[in-house]
Amino acid sequence: MGSSPARSDAPEPLAPPAAASEVVDPHLGAISQIAAALATGDAPIEVLGGVLTRIADTVGASGCSLWLMDELELRCKARVGAPPPSVTAVRTRLVPSAAGAPNDGPVVVRLDAANHPLGALVVTPDAPLGATARAFLGTVADILAPVLRQSAYAQRLESEVIERTRQIDRERRVTERIID
Repeated sequence: MGSSPARSDAPEPLAPPAAASEVVDPHLGAISQIAAALATGDAPIEVLGGVLTRIADTVGASGCSLWLMDELELRCKARVGAPPPSVTAVRTRLVPSAAGAPNDGPVVVRLDAANHPLGALVVTPDAPLGATARAFLGTVADILAPVLRQSAYAQRLESEVIERTRQIDRERRVTERIID
């Protein structure tokens, strides 16, 4: 048996892989970077500036802000770029309407964790956002919300530990005085 003739329908050898930046969708790459930043173990407040910058860069926004509920008040806790919209504008866009979200002005994405409203991620885009950019913002909000809730819970626990420690110290001093 001789060698078979060369086949013209044989597949070409695999091309060398393209650079990762050419292969990965920019939204997916940004989600990966945001998740990695939040997973460092640093306090979320320490990485929020970078996270908000990455969000703004990815969707082409002049500003990005994080609004959180604080004592039943919605407050801007972090921002990058242009000044954030007014609290009234954010509250108005947080309420779902039958007409859907408007295409102009800030885009407000609700932050919820365990069915508990935490606040909103607010982006002021330079141009109307498409469906992919809006899905990206929703995904980022879903990543941010539990991290922010856990951080707030840890801060409350830390405050309680400090207060209990002070209380124990006071009681110990009173007991020492009684014994002496």
